[in-house]
Amino acid sequence: MLEIAKILQTYAQNLSPEAQIAAGIIILILGLFLWLGGIGYTRILSITLGALFGLACCYLFTEHTPLEMLVSAAVAGVIAMLLEKAFITLITAALAAAFAFLILFQMQKVNLDSGLRTTLSQLAVQHWIIIAGPAVLAIIAGFYIWPLVRPMCSAALGTIFIFAGMILLLVFKGSAPAKIISEKSYFYSLVFVVMIAFGAFLQLILTTGLRKKPASQPKEEGQKNEKSD
Repeated sequence: MLEIAKILQTYAQNLSPEAQIAAGIIILILGLFLWLGGIGYTRILSITLGALFGLACCYLFTEHTPLEMLVSAAVAGVIAMLLEKAFITLITAALAAAFAFLILFQMQKVNLDSGLRTTLSQLAVQHWIIIAGPAVLAIIAGFYIWPLVRPMCSAALGTIFIFAGMILLLVFKGSAPAKIISEKSYFYSLVFVVMIAFGAFLQLILTTGLRKKPASQPKEEGQKNEKSD
């Protein structure tokens, strides 16, 4: 969590004040939307994330010409749409592994100053087991309890976007969000987890309620017809 805040703060400080506040507000609103209602737009979310993944791969592994980037985004978006369940499950697994990674290194007081690749190369076997465990559980959950994985993925992405938006806005105001988080890292980590759990629970309740409503309508119509007779 702290390392993410440091990275975002570094990038945000290189932006103009106008870009900081505009990006902060847009990302914050998008985060609130995903946190509380993203489950209703899972397909759109899947296509968007797939397209972004395609752009990232194109940027890393090709000369990233405009045509290559367009084709990569389109192909990855279509694949994500066709394999929506598998794609969302993999995103959830990646988020679970990332959270486990951050919690592990926060508990052991290890930072990423030496670089992500160097840090990963120094991981012991037990560390990889701790990181891979939540990812494996997320994949299993995607096949057996899919209705729970959807809101969890949406709430997790929404929470990340909310924190990112807040960091950009704090940098715009001249604050140092990384320092604020470092002073109460465990508190903000707990807030992070609670927000994900609350967002997932709320979306699950809302979708369950929406599914039950159509089933109750025929009964009400039948009762009205009996009364009219």
